[in-house]
Amino acid sequence: MKQHWFMACAITALLVAPHAQAAKLTGGVKGGVNWASIGGADAPGNVTNRTGFSGGGFVRRMDEKFGVQAEVLYVQKGFEGDIHTVDGDIHPGKARLDYVDVPIEFVGRFNPTDQVAIDLFAGPSLNFSIKAEAETEDGFENDDGRTKNFEFGAVVGGGIEYMLGSFSVLTDVRYALGATSFAKVGFSGAVLAAKTASETAIPVKGTRVQENLSMLIGLARTQAILLEGYTLGRI
Repeated sequence: MKQHWFMACAITALLVAPHAQAAKLTGGVKGGVNWASIGGADAPGNVTNRTGFSGGGFVRRMDEKFGVQAEVLYVQKGFEGDIHTVDGDIHPGKARLDYVDVPIEFVGRFNPTDQVAIDLFAGPSLNFSIKAEAETEDGFENDDGRTKNFEFGAVVGGGIEYMLGSFSVLTDVRYALGATSFAKVGFSGAVLAAKTASETAIPVKGTRVQENLSMLIGLARTQAILLEGYTLGRI
């Protein structure tokens, strides 16, 4: 909990930190496709991607070349692979792990023209689990008891923004990796199988991390601001 409060204070300080120059505040929405999987020392060798949705809103404060961006995104994560169900058998199935991710990204910007901006960004991400379930040929099994409610991760990516006056159209590609395990002692009442189907299926020891690649498009509106102390005022 202390880490969450610290991160919230850091976001506020970065977004309203005093500067002697004008800046731009941008807000908008974005959405697109997400390809998710898992990795780590205990990850099964036969895991494939889960394709899902990623989208939400963001706010970004930019100076001429540098800025900070905070996002709130609904992200459908998970994977496909062999799942060891509560009946003791191994079945092919899908794990659906849905999250609300809150990335805080530091942004560097290059403007090849007055209307086009190219951004590179990276930063930490606070990820909150909102659903965890496994689906096999026998139906669904709820996995909330074996997955953690919170995951800490990192995000890196780049994007292009096309300005249309105060409005803009943007697209970005990002890679996100969990820095902490999403699993508790074992993942699910449907515990993940061992690395091959011939091995004895065992519970994991919390050493599996999530990774995902997203491609998003969005719309945004930018407002010029003047930062005086900690007060935001229009120019």
